[in-house]
This record gives sequence, C-alpha cells and structure tokens, in this order.
Amino acid sequence: ARGIPGQRGCPTCCMILEAHCCPVLSVLASRYEIQDDFNIKRSCLEKTCVGVLCVCDCLAQCCCSKESVCYEVGHALAHCLLCCVLPCMAAQAKHQLHVEQKARDDGEPALNAALIQ
Repeated sequence: ARGIPGQRGCPTCCMILEAHCCPVLSVLASRYEIQDDFNIKRSCLEKTCVGVLCVCDCLAQCCCSKESVCYEVGHALAHCLLCCVLPCMAAQAKHQLHVEQKARDDGEPALNAALIQ
C-alpha cells in the first residue's frame, strides 16, 4: 500500500499537512504522479527549470558560506525561480486532470499529451 501512516484514516488532514509543510515536494510529486499516470512526457522547459533550480540551490549551499553575498544571491535566485515554476506546474497538473476527467466523462480517449503541453 502506498502512502504515509494515517493517510487512509484522514486523507484530507494529510494533504493539508503536506501542502503546508513541504509545498515544493507536494507540487512536484503531484505533477510527476499525474505525468506518470497519463504517460505525459516532461517538457524540455520543465526539465531545464527544475535543473536550474537545483543547481542554484546546490551552488548556494555547497560553494558559499552562509554569511556571504554569493550564498544570498544564489538562494534568492533559486527562491525566485521556484516562485515562478511551482504555480505553472500546479496549473499544468490541474489542467491535465481536467482534460482527462472530461475525456473520461465524454467516453472519448484523452488528448495527446503533446497537444496539451
């Protein structure tokens, strides 16, 4: 069984805790789960944004002392990118779920993922 302890007993509570305690992981996990479930390929832009985000944060954490300007700039850059990328990923996930649900309700096959992205 997938999930975390207590998730079956109170899924809403677990979802609220996940979204508030670790929103980045929540959005990424939801997006990737939807992509896997519906066989949607990750776009080059999506891969690049997530990669740049990881590189900026890793460079800030590993290469700069926490008191340096380099650390602050790298961390701020990663945070700004995160604030731009996460809402887009959440919107894509919501849109894909809407398209899949509509296709299921109409009894039609879902649109090709390439058309949606």
